[in-house]
Amino acid sequence: MFTRFTNITNGLISLGKIFTNEELVRKILRCLPREYDAKATAIVEARDLSTLELDMLLGSLTTYELEMKRKKKKKDDEEASSPPTIESEGDSSKDDEEKFEDEIALVSRRFNSLMKKKKKLFRRSQRKPFKAKDAKENTSKTKENEVICYNCNQPGH
Repeated sequence: MFTRFTNITNGLISLGKIFTNEELVRKILRCLPREYDAKATAIVEARDLSTLELDMLLGSLTTYELEMKRKKKKKDDEEASSPPTIESEGDSSKDDEEKFEDEIALVSRRFNSLMKKKKKLFRRSQRKPFKAKDAKENTSKTKENEVICYNCNQPGH
């Protein structure tokens, strides 16, 4: 991310847009993922952003990222080494029941939206029924209303 950011800012500098160090630091802190919110808040509150160098910020964020990875790896190792726990049936049945209720709610919402669409189509078809006789009458009316030639007074050309 830092390399791309540097390339973009260098391109903007070559076009004449100059950023202060504080603006660059704030832009980086703003674009960080949600996992970095705590670290970004700590940096903003603990340091003067106008004097914080980009390299120092990069080092701080890299350290935080490595620490997060180490904690995640440690947690995964602990979960793999611990024996699987068996949940009581009451807890699992509650979870299953909640999932089932969520699925029922989803299906009913989809069904209701489908029925609304069907009602709209039904109402449209009730307003103006289509009959085969109407189609024949419309074609005969168009033959009667065809344009008549200005020169020979004959229809059809």
